[in-house]
Amino acid sequence: MEFDPIWVAEESGKIVGLVALKEHPEGFELCSLGVDPGFRHKGTGKALVEALLSEAPGDVHLMTVIPEFFETCGFHKTPEVPATFSARRKTSWCEGCRPELCTIMLRGKL
Repeated sequence: MEFDPIWVAEESGKIVGLVALKEHPEGFELCSLGVDPGFRHKGTGKALVEALLSEAPGDVHLMTVIPEFFETCGFHKTPEVPATFSARRKTSWCEGCRPELCTIMLRGKL
């Protein structure tokens, strides 16, 4: 069984952040990014995204409500979603979120 890769940030043996990459038939998706509130605004999230991007074998899409952060990581807004990605995905972490706030973004492989 294969698993999608996850990168973690640690501080004193405690996980303080993580980012995950999901492979789809048509590309890759940055599907999770989380940083402990005490470690936000210190570069932890950006370092995690950069680690993921350095190892991703192709273009990476994502859907987010914080596009300004991902623009600092080289992503740009795009209206296109690969067919195998669900733009209307209903996951537990999307509960309570307004879909019109979700932005689709892309970072091409450098």
